[in-house]
Amino acid sequence: MSGVFGTNLPTKTNSFRPLLEVLEDRCVPATVNTWSAADAIGTWNTAANWSLGHVPTSSEIATFDASSTAFCIIDAPAMGTNTVSGINMTATYAAGITDTADLTIGADGFVGGVFAVSGSATILVAGDWSESVSGGFIGGAGTVNFNSASSQTIHDVNSAFTNLTHSGAGTLNLTAGMTPMTIGGDFINGGGANAHGPPSL
Repeated sequence: MSGVFGTNLPTKTNSFRPLLEVLEDRCVPATVNTWSAADAIGTWNTAANWSLGHVPTSSEIATFDASSTAFCIIDAPAMGTNTVSGINMTATYAAGITDTADLTIGADGFVGGVFAVSGSATILVAGDWSESVSGGFIGGAGTVNFNSASSQTIHDVNSAFTNLTHSGAGTLNLTAGMTPMTIGGDFINGGGANAHGPPSL
């Protein structure tokens, strides 16, 4: 613009520089999908046997409680591998699970009851492992592989593993109990393992 004396004065402009704010990490909680089979025995890959009307997905916790008294057979899907965020067998679930197919369990881990592996199925686990029933988990000819990059813990000695593998980069923590942890076959430790208290293997 022209000044009083005919000089040109610079035009004032407002500048805006956006700032980025660092937020804390947020994890989306897994959805619960509850076993609700009406018959005495049901198969995992039958959508009608689940409360959400579909087979549990990788973002869901397969939950077993008083909603059903049916035994669950984990069968092979038409494609891929059965994959869930976690398995939670509550104390109110009066039946059990037989696993006949490979299974992937995510970061929500395994909270077990009566669970038996039939055949040589492999169970990949990215979370912790807890078995509430003494001898409740029977490994059959299968393999349980703890494969997380983070620390994982087997919280008790109630599982009768056959083949136990630790392939993850994180530490596998073994919790001592009054009796030794049962491993009927091979223990392969590709990472680090800690035994808390008296050795439990």
